[in-house]
Amino acid sequence: NFIYPNGPAANQFPNMTIDKNGSLWSASGKDVSGVGIYKYDGIIWTLYDTQNYPELFNNGYYSIFNSSDNSIYSGNWGNGFSKISGDKIVRYHSGNTPMVGVSNALDFVVITGFAEDSKNNIWILNLNAADRKSLYMLTPDSVWYSFGNPLEQHGAFSEVENLVIDQNGTKWYTMGNEGSLGLFYYNER
Repeated sequence: NFIYPNGPAANQFPNMTIDKNGSLWSASGKDVSGVGIYKYDGIIWTLYDTQNYPELFNNGYYSIFNSSDNSIYSGNWGNGFSKISGDKIVRYHSGNTPMVGVSNALDFVVITGFAEDSKNNIWILNLNAADRKSLYMLTPDSVWYSFGNPLEQHGAFSEVENLVIDQNGTKWYTMGNEGSLGLFYYNER
């Protein structure tokens, strides 16, 4: 018999957020190093993994975000992202969104960041997208928009991370590749 103390399933915390109830949520890692999504309510650790929640893609969750309606968005390493709202889990991937994966596997969609603007639109970063559109917006009415940075056309800037939105609605993120990193911003106005 194995007896485990109440705690996270692993010691990897690549991205964390706090929900409106004060619970800590964390992604656990990319590829095979990920073990799912952790939730800590101050007393109990809960593991959202494919064994306990088979509706999840796999256990490689890399990014996580809490929206204004207290939904948890978590980016998967290769399968898009999942939205957790209470007991309901919805998966978003290349088959039900306009997101395109990496050039040698168009359905391999890696989501590295989320943010929410003042109109409750969810902004999403898509790593190394083959169509060179790394920034997506999902409206509250489930309408998708995609945006490409002109520098992505050169291939030297294809790895996007660290998305935040400021008080003016400007989206800020890092983009780079192989040691070259830049800070970019986008405002639809």
